[in-house]
Amino acid sequence: MSRWLLRHGYLATMAVAVLVYANSLSNPFHYDDEHSIVLNPSLRDLGRVPAYFVDPTLFSVDPAKAMYRPLLLVTYALNFALGGPEAFGFHLTNLLIHVLAAAVVWWLALQLTGRPGTALLAGMLFAIHPLTTEPVNYISSRSESLAGLFYLAGVGCYVKAQSDPRARSRARLGVWTCLVLGLLTKSILVTLPLALLAYDYLVGHRAGQRPWTRSDWRRQLVPWAIVASYVGLIWTNGFLRSAVRAPVRDETTQLLTQIKAGAYYLALVVMPVHLNVEHQFWAQAGLRGAALWAAALLLVSLAAVLARLARWPLAVRPVWLCVSAAIVLLPTTIMPLNVLVNEHRLYVSL
Repeated sequence: MSRWLLRHGYLATMAVAVLVYANSLSNPFHYDDEHSIVLNPSLRDLGRVPAYFVDPTLFSVDPAKAMYRPLLLVTYALNFALGGPEAFGFHLTNLLIHVLAAAVVWWLALQLTGRPGTALLAGMLFAIHPLTTEPVNYISSRSESLAGLFYLAGVGCYVKAQSDPRARSRARLGVWTCLVLGLLTKSILVTLPLALLAYDYLVGHRAGQRPWTRSDWRRQLVPWAIVASYVGLIWTNGFLRSAVRAPVRDETTQLLTQIKAGAYYLALVVMPVHLNVEHQFWAQAGLRGAALWAAALLLVSLAAVLARLARWPLAVRPVWLCVSAAIVLLPTTIMPLNVLVNEHRLYVSL
């Protein structure tokens, strides 16, 4: 049985994901689908595909909602080309992306633990966790699941490169490819190099109790160069400049609000009840309020526990996983967005 799980556990993981979410295929379009997909004429012609990579305004019929997510638009355009305006093909694509992401979680867990049973449990928990519901059912949340697929695959390739010298060249190429594709899907991939740096430091340096070397830094150069190029690109095409120049809220309010959000996200992961596409969550404009201080105390306490655990070689992998889950949320923590908290932002962190 363990030998079968070692070779084919991903099939069981994928099958569970399909069984749980097959009922999503009959759903219609919702909310942002209207302006970004249904009414968006730029998606009806595959000849417009090259323009997706230079013009953020093609993301929506509403110029105020411009986003630079060209690869996401390519998937929408392909859905239109293959299945027309019916929602079925769009939902099928969302489901397939989640199924593949669950398989990648299985693969990553297998590499980190070497235990087929543990990998199967990890893959299945991710496949059926209620917080994955929005990225599967809500077509516009495909940006999160598709970017998440590339994020997880990039991490998996990096772990493979570090653990298997024979596959190192191909695995590193896989990391760079996943990073580029992910950035063209959603900007959360800007944090991937930081997660990889944390892996090198905690799992490589701390676990092996070896000195930090130049080769450790050299491994990081290409991912950081890719991210720097991407930031330059979205600054040049105006996407980043518009977000920076017209923030939704001031920096202090954003930081205090996201401190509360951190504790709120932890609660959703542990007890995913009362889920909603738009949670009733309020901005924190000042230092008053028990919720803010309770959230801050919780997060500081968890950070202290992780710092202590990181001293023990056997604990560095779970510590790295926790740290990386927090790293993924950095863009939405720093950048003020209209929606204060959102379930789909936890997709990769899961």
